[in-house]
Amino acid sequence: MLCRGVSAILRMLAVFALASAAGCATTILPDNHSSNTDRTQQQNAINSAAAALDSTPWRKPDQSSLADRLGGVDPDTDGFTRADAVASYLTSLKAEKDQQQAILFDAQKNIDAANELVRLAYEACDGPGPQIADVATIEAAISSMRETRAIYLATLKEIDADVSALDAVESSFDSTATRLGVAADLLAGLAIRQSENITENNFQKSNFMRAF
Repeated sequence: MLCRGVSAILRMLAVFALASAAGCATTILPDNHSSNTDRTQQQNAINSAAAALDSTPWRKPDQSSLADRLGGVDPDTDGFTRADAVASYLTSLKAEKDQQQAILFDAQKNIDAANELVRLAYEACDGPGPQIADVATIEAAISSMRETRAIYLATLKEIDADVSALDAVESSFDSTATRLGVAADLLAGLAIRQSENITENNFQKSNFMRAF
């Protein structure tokens, strides 16, 4: 009799626990929906900043755009090359009275976009759910940034720009790319840790349900 009584009590406790869990689930649904919305907004913001960083006043060399890098496409040297991009950019600068200043102005736009991407990356680290997809976008943006830097420097050399202008562009791009890389690494670590935690929680829930 005692054993049957204990078993009945345990069953009642299990039912109560499941009912409580169900009640909690209905309570936290709005929070989950809010988190998903926040993640979508976060991803959209990162994508927009990466696109701004990828934007240049010249046509991108074939297969060096952000979209191609995200798709894992290798550079194609038989098409529109970096040298072609420099020549195209120089042509667009012919009407400028101060070509060096025009180049520095354009370069600053990319630096500003990169700084915004750094900010968003750290914001994502504190957000509702760090995503590996965001890390991939940032890494592709860094590669695109290196290509953009190379074309700015090559164009400055073509117009015999001041050494100080060359140094300013080189150091600004390098330091910002380094900061962006650090933020991407931090975001990647958090995204992996979150994925591992979700897997572990799902495993524990599965074992709990099998026990009944």
